[in-house]
Amino acid sequence: MKKSLKESASSLIPAGPSKVEKAEATKKIHGITKEILNLKGQIVSNYLTLGQKLKFVRDEKSYLLDGVEIYAEGIDTFDKYVEDCGISRSKAFQYIGIVEKFAQHIDAKMMPDVTRLIKLLSITTEENSAEWVRKASVLPSKGFDDEIRQTKGQTPQDTCDHKHREAWERCIDCKKFF
Repeated sequence: MKKSLKESASSLIPAGPSKVEKAEATKKIHGITKEILNLKGQIVSNYLTLGQKLKFVRDEKSYLLDGVEIYAEGIDTFDKYVEDCGISRSKAFQYIGIVEKFAQHIDAKMMPDVTRLIKLLSITTEENSAEWVRKASVLPSKGFDDEIRQTKGQTPQDTCDHKHREAWERCIDCKKFF
């Protein structure tokens, strides 16, 4: 018996996944997503814990006892202590700043990326820190960056008419901009 045109065409198109395959794949990706979100939460939690520990060491000068080095010889300042721990001074103060400004506003529902919190350190106040944690948690990257630009008095990219442009030159071989 001769196949109809529709039957011939459908035999050429590969069949999609079966309902069982789709259900298994859906279950798998949802499980992976849950794990990713859990790990992201652990990262933020670890940075908060790190900031709390560094704040304690800084505030209590835990590397000294009655002005005497007890952690290690030559470690008599917080800067030397964090350097010995393999943490740059600026990162140590950023983690401490995150704890001091944002820790009380971070929970399982509001858990923004640490790099976003670092961006907020210089522009937030005690009065607006909760709102900024919310923005950092829910806004997409471009929206978040535009909010920061606007707060700094700069033009947000989403409202810019791009009339003023710079001309750039770049080496084709090494890709360096001049």
